[in-house]
Amino acid sequence: MKRYFLISAMFVLLSSLTVLAQAAGEDKSKEWPYGPYDKLQRNSVEVEADRLNIWAGDVQLQISRHEKSVVVADTPSFVTNVVDFVQSASVDATSSGGGLNRWQEVLASGSFIHLTYPSPRTFRLPVSFDVGMVQNVQKWEERAVNEILVSLPEGDYPGIQLRSGTNYMAVTKYNPRLLKRLVMEPALGLSTVKPYDDIYNVK
Repeated sequence: MKRYFLISAMFVLLSSLTVLAQAAGEDKSKEWPYGPYDKLQRNSVEVEADRLNIWAGDVQLQISRHEKSVVVADTPSFVTNVVDFVQSASVDATSSGGGLNRWQEVLASGSFIHLTYPSPRTFRLPVSFDVGMVQNVQKWEERAVNEILVSLPEGDYPGIQLRSGTNYMAVTKYNPRLLKRLVMEPALGLSTVKPYDDIYNVK
């Protein structure tokens, strides 16, 4: 009788362990409808070539001032301010301020804001084209964008560039109030830098 009882107890114990092992081994993505569980656990901060890449959702943010990485207190809000600032631009400046060379110059300057989208985002942007004898006619078009690069020069105002693969664009004539909202970020340290100090007085 004791032998039968021990065998029954062992059988129950093994069954319990099997159930627990199966539960632990189940794909946790079933608990998360947005993808595998481990994808949600990736670090929000990455270091690449001595620069900090900060993730706000699926947007990668990199800020550099004088070749030093900058971290803002509220990354999602800052990303929103960058996007609002870019979308306020109303003039296509690609012919004078766009292209691969200018893009590389801004990155080499060591002072910029760089947003990267793993998947293209659609932005409504000003685009210039020629109609017969009339040049630089402006119209609005939706364009796919993978990267946004905003320069932070001293002694001059920021430039805005956008990129999708090998296609580069530049836009300008932006809303000064949205520029103020962007450059007032304390971590950028622009409050006493020309011409940004004047922007602080914009109402």
